[in-house]
Amino acid sequence: SILKAVLSSLPPKTDSTLAPAWVGLLGSALVAYNKTDPDASSRELSKVWKAVWTFLDSADAAVRSAAAQSLHLMSTCFTLRLIEPALAENGAVEPHSVLRKIIAQVSKALDSLAYAQSMAEVLSVIAALVANLYHRVQPGAPSAAEILLLSIVQRVGVLRSQKNFEFK
Repeated sequence: SILKAVLSSLPPKTDSTLAPAWVGLLGSALVAYNKTDPDASSRELSKVWKAVWTFLDSADAAVRSAAAQSLHLMSTCFTLRLIEPALAENGAVEPHSVLRKIIAQVSKALDSLAYAQSMAEVLSVIAALVANLYHRVQPGAPSAAEILLLSIVQRVGVLRSQKNFEFK
């Protein structure tokens, strides 16, 4: 109920005082919820992720940084309940699982002009996804990060090789 109450009081993206605290609170609240009830928090992850993600394209650097930190916190809440459906969707054209939708959103942000000033934060979110998708279906099998994020990591590699890319 606390998470729903916080979600219902969305601050403006331009509020450089309230917005960073609000997105930080959402990330921390989801982590706390995950510790008490991982399955229930998995059901709320999509809503919370979308709410925080909208702050990633803010003009204010502090808001963007807080949003990236919050998304990083939320990525620690990925449970098998979220990962396994995403792995089962491998090769699907249109993502249906929450995790595949998150990955598609991050992938689109790499090419979006709206996120050009947020590239450092987008790369930070990608790093968090790689770090937290360590689940393996079987011992010795590729990790979920290898399966789900390979194309994004390859695109980041291509970006890093470009002469004018400042986040090498």
